Amino acid sequence: MKKIVLLIIFCLTSIKATAFDDLLFRPLTANTFEPRVGAIIEADDEKLRLDIGSSIDLTEFNPSENIAMRLGADFFTYTRLRSQSNFKFPVETSDYFFGINASMLMKQENYNIGARVRIAHISSHLVDGYTGKDYVFTQMPFVYSREFLDIVFSYERSFIVDKIRVYAGNNFIFSTRPKNVAKLVPQLGLDFEQKLYDFVSLDGGIDWKLAGSHGKTESQKAVQLGLMFHTSKGSGLLLSYYHYSGASIHGMFYDKTDNYNGIGFQVIF
Repeated sequence: MKKIVLLIIFCLTSIKATAFDDLLFRPLTANTFEPRVGAIIEADDEKLRLDIGSSIDLTEFNPSENIAMRLGADFFTYTRLRSQSNFKFPVETSDYFFGINASMLMKQENYNIGARVRIAHISSHLVDGYTGKDYVFTQMPFVYSREFLDIVFSYERSFIVDKIRVYAGNNFIFSTRPKNVAKLVPQLGLDFEQKLYDFVSLDGGIDWKLAGSHGKTESQKAVQLGLMFHTSKGSGLLLSYYHYSGASIHGMFYDKTDNYNGIGFQVIF
């Protein structure tokens, strides 16, 4: 299956793509598994999360005047570092996400309906920053690999604030190591945007999932709220507060619980 996914990605990236200023399906604000460029300082335990990656829409189809469809690709990492003195940040673990996606947007007079389907792979790895003074891993590494189909539907309109988007979806895991994880991960969430000035808006989101391992299920809750400083062509800089609670997002710690607050920045593209 991995070879098939890699072949599809190669074929998609070989297509001569149109230069799109932004993504047809905007990344979900608080959802962990989205393309980001930025960092979050975890105030509770001196950790730092570093996100590096991107999604790109490669080609577009227009079945009708108010419906657009695109094919694209995703490549990003989300990494946990430990904060030390003298501006040192040993890398403890890093997760790699890559895949392909198809998105759809149907524009109506007062609302928009969107959808995104992703076929993707995640792998997770311990790094040298998770060793002690004897250079032995605090936790022994193991193989963490996951292939899945991710589907999300959204509804967006102006209501109380300038933009509000509600969404629901499901993550269908069809191949995984370790095996003792739930194969279905339902998802609900909400994003909003309220313009404050010509170039500043208040952006926020709430994301909820129900994940499981070892026969037990656990909620994963993420909240993000901050000020978005807009630049040209839909890009900008988001300074935000972030909260996360639930099963760890990092595969090496999939059966452990994280609960932290943080502040950080994110480059929006």
